[in-house]
Amino acid sequence: EAKVWVDASSQAVGVALEIGGSVVEDVAWLSLDDAQHINMAELDAVIKSFNMAFSWQITKIRLMTDSATVHQWVTDGLSRKTRTGEMLIRRKVGIVLLLVEEFVLELYVELVRSANNKADELTRQ
Repeated sequence: EAKVWVDASSQAVGVALEIGGSVVEDVAWLSLDDAQHINMAELDAVIKSFNMAFSWQITKIRLMTDSATVHQWVTDGLSRKTRTGEMLIRRKVGIVLLLVEEFVLELYVELVRSANNKADELTRQ
């Protein structure tokens, strides 16, 4: 099992991959879309984290996020209780679910405090 830490800010989106208690890879992407809501950017980080996990051939993932909203969206999606009304949110959560299904991922979602998020420093100056 690996932990993928995700975070987003107005400045960047960050992902850190932790295996055996050590961060083995991390990456940040600068935010180019000032109009994008922070929760949507955090969902983008979730999708990017899967790509990182795939490159390490990891299929058992513990997703670590400090966004209660994203935690709820993904958890609801996994349990097929998606209640989001906005099309773009449903679409991005749908991508997450498609990747889980297509790559036969075992995904667990955990809500963490921002101060404990290992991807947090990737998204700040």
